[in-house]
This record gives sequence, structure tokens and C-alpha cells, in this order.
Amino acid sequence: MVDRRQVLAFRVRAQQLDRAQGSLADTAVLDIGVQDTGPDGGRWALATRGST
Repeated sequence: MVDRRQVLAFRVRAQQLDRAQGSLADTAVLDIGVQDTGPDGGRWALATRGST
């Protein structure tokens, strides 16, 4: 059985929200796309994942 904490931890790792920094080349979320929620949504999504 999988509990809520395990599911959230998996999602954080899968979406790379736990990394301190990284390059655009190793940002896995770019394989499926980042959200486009306004003029700075994409930049915010990349910054959250440690990309510059």
C-alpha cells in the first residue's frame, strides 16, 4: 500500500522540484512541456526546477 507522503515524494522527484540547480539540457519536464500561465509561467516553472 502506498500512502500520501510516498505519492507526494514521488511526484516531487519526478517533476524535479527537489533539485537545487540544473541546466536546461537535464530538465526532464521539458520533454513534456512547462505550463504557460501568463507572461512568466514558463520562466517560473524552470526557475522552480533550478534552471536559469
